[in-house]
Amino acid sequence: AASGHLAARVRLLTKVGDAEDASKARAAAADCADRYLCGVLDDALRNDDASLSLERRVTMLSDKFCGPRDAIVGQLDGVVELPSGPTAKFVDQVQKMVSNSTDYGDVALALRAAVAVDPERVSAVAATIAAKAHDASERELESASTKALDDLAASTESDDAQALRSAPTNADVALRRAARSLRERAAPLEPFLSKEDSVSKRTAKSEAWLRSMIEARGGLQPSTIVALAALCRLRGDDALSTDLLERHVAVVGEDLDQKAQDAIATISVNDGPASYIDACVSMIAAASKRVDAALRSKTHVAEIEISDDAVDRRARSLRTPRASGAAARSGVEMDVEKLFAKEATAGESVADDVTTGVGLAAALLSRFAAALAASVRTRSLSRDEYAQLERDGRRLHAVLPRYVRDDRLRGVERGVMEFLEEAAERVTGAAANG
Repeated sequence: AASGHLAARVRLLTKVGDAEDASKARAAAADCADRYLCGVLDDALRNDDASLSLERRVTMLSDKFCGPRDAIVGQLDGVVELPSGPTAKFVDQVQKMVSNSTDYGDVALALRAAVAVDPERVSAVAATIAAKAHDASERELESASTKALDDLAASTESDDAQALRSAPTNADVALRRAARSLRERAAPLEPFLSKEDSVSKRTAKSEAWLRSMIEARGGLQPSTIVALAALCRLRGDDALSTDLLERHVAVVGEDLDQKAQDAIATISVNDGPASYIDACVSMIAAASKRVDAALRSKTHVAEIEISDDAVDRRARSLRTPRASGAAARSGVEMDVEKLFAKEATAGESVADDVTTGVGLAAALLSRFAAALAASVRTRSLSRDEYAQLERDGRRLHAVLPRYVRDDRLRGVERGVMEFLEEAAERVTGAAANG
């Protein structure tokens, strides 16, 4: 091979020998070329300097291999096909050199230096290396994203307003910073990705993974649910943000339903309203303020002011039925007519916007009143028990203006009145049965 007489010897043997001699000659020439070029590679690898950059090492290996290889191709002159073993060995060596490096810029330059040796083989290796690098970046991004979501959940456990305002922004910044950093690091290898493995597909996959993680974490902790909703809004996913806020309403609402059932199941007669009314109203106020803080609402429940004296006056002024047979029912009808006859019915079925604090407060107060009404339907009440529920209803009715805007106040008040109607009917039924 080194003497440059491979093709001449093959032609000579083909001319003077039979077909078997010619076949053996071609095989011997190919084997000779294979051993010679593999030896060239081995000699180059023995002199490889690992302290150099990958680009420099691969360039030197390519130069040392391509000169002899091209010379052999010229010697064979088409009489014998160049064996594939040496080129395959060259590509394998390049893959070994670059496969464990995390300097993706240097890897990209090294692959470009090698691609001319065998574009098809090196491109396939480059696609594998690029995919591996992007896979590693995605795993790092998932780890960073998981930490950002963990930090968000931990910082909002206390339901602190300042934490609810800052945690979603901090998480969004952390997520975007990690994605940008890792994307920039793997960017040099993007051109080597296969057509089926595009950056846009990988980005969509990462976004879907993050979305599923957020959905999975939006469990039963109200403050975490709302913080995640705020994070989704910052990331432009309004649909998931709304879904999470509706889940927040459901979680708080289920708690209110249970408290209403427990209160009606065991009515404790007191001189004033039972404590569960203020406790549940406080829950609703906290939920409303939670949403306002996390979503940084410009208007919120805290701006609706009504003094304690005004609350007391509302409680005293509310006309409610007395549990005294048929008169109780007629009295309720008169009160309902007085309070609601002038109200249009067209807007009563409009759903409250639970993505705002005031809308959430109206929705939860309506739900709480409905839960009380549903719970009392299963009871037969004594007059004392009814009187207690009337005090409870007066208290609930009295504080509504603190949490509900004027355009929804009548609708929520109707819910309270329906609760008292149901309670009055339970007494009427008990008296009739007695």
